Amino acid sequence: MDNLLKEYTDTNKNPNCFINKDPDQIKLSFSRSPKVEITGDDSSDNDPYTVHFIDKKTDKTLCVNTINKNHWLSTNEKYYVDWIIKVFRRDSLVLEHELNIEGENVFIVIDSKSIGDTLAWVPQVEEFRKKHNCHIYLSTFHNNLFKKSYPKLDFIKPNDNRRDLDFKYEWWMGVYLENASNFHRRDWRTLSLFDIGSDQLGLESREIKCKIDIPQSINKKIIPNKKYVCISTSSTAGLKHWQNETGWQEVVNHLNDLGYEVVLVQKEKLPWMDLKKLAGITHPKTRNLQEVIGLLLHCEFVIGLSSGISWLAWALDKKVIMISGFTKPFHEFSNPHRIINEDVCHGCWHDTEYMFDRSNWKWCPRNKNFECSKSITSDKVIKEISKLV
Repeated sequence: MDNLLKEYTDTNKNPNCFINKDPDQIKLSFSRSPKVEITGDDSSDNDPYTVHFIDKKTDKTLCVNTINKNHWLSTNEKYYVDWIIKVFRRDSLVLEHELNIEGENVFIVIDSKSIGDTLAWVPQVEEFRKKHNCHIYLSTFHNNLFKKSYPKLDFIKPNDNRRDLDFKYEWWMGVYLENASNFHRRDWRTLSLFDIGSDQLGLESREIKCKIDIPQSINKKIIPNKKYVCISTSSTAGLKHWQNETGWQEVVNHLNDLGYEVVLVQKEKLPWMDLKKLAGITHPKTRNLQEVIGLLLHCEFVIGLSSGISWLAWALDKKVIMISGFTKPFHEFSNPHRIINEDVCHGCWHDTEYMFDRSNWKWCPRNKNFECSKSITSDKVIKEISKLV
């Protein structure tokens, strides 16, 4: 096999592939999924090739098919696999390649604008880099949060010209609803947010706290002069909201009675969607995430949802009271102040009978009218507050 592997040479014409030097060229590339392309003179021997894509870890053949020259074959699996690729002709092995990215340039895309997804997955990318001893170009929508904290990752803007990058390998991370089995080794609905990322990169399951860059200067005009608590009441779908109509106001009133200023940390103004206007709060106009970090950094604790602000506070080592009924507690970071009512319908996010509909703000697949969060009382939240005060 060593002789076969030595037949590979990098090509300057296409740096994203390998080519062997047989009369018929067998070209391998690894852009999300592996691809074998065979080119040659149609007038010469036309015996077909049989290509095997094998998962080295499980020794399972995930794809096998026969192709003629001047055709290509790829697999459906777009997540990382320790691939072994074998090409046969007339029952003879003509090529074998075992994926090895040590010392190579790898392009990874976090295909999500969600702050929570990004905070959960950037540490997984760093673990991937250390495991394979490779150089990584990483594209996220929140690069400014990480550049100093992860100096060995080369952060790339999502819209930068990839042709300027020298890489042979590429994988994407995200929650994919269509053809999900092509993008996820296991059903993402059954996994924690951490495991969705580690699963796509072929890593062991592990919760790793994300490091983020702390702003060198903070806009002191938005920082209250007295002790304060940050709350975040909005998110990207109705099922993520705390649907108890009086809950937020009762919690704010309790915090005010305890002497806390209550700072609303979110872009949306109230009233908004299904949220009522709140009395007894301040809502500073933050210009960017750095100012949000400044607010969170100096607060006593945070009350929020299963959404980005809670994940950001967690990364900053702040205590977080999280209110969520649509996810089960294993989905987010470990948290002793996680609130859920398991006596009613809950956890639909993890039910494999349903697939989340991003276009439907009122998506409640079991038609229970959001009882998972409506049934969470302010008393439950106040009980957690008493543990932190």
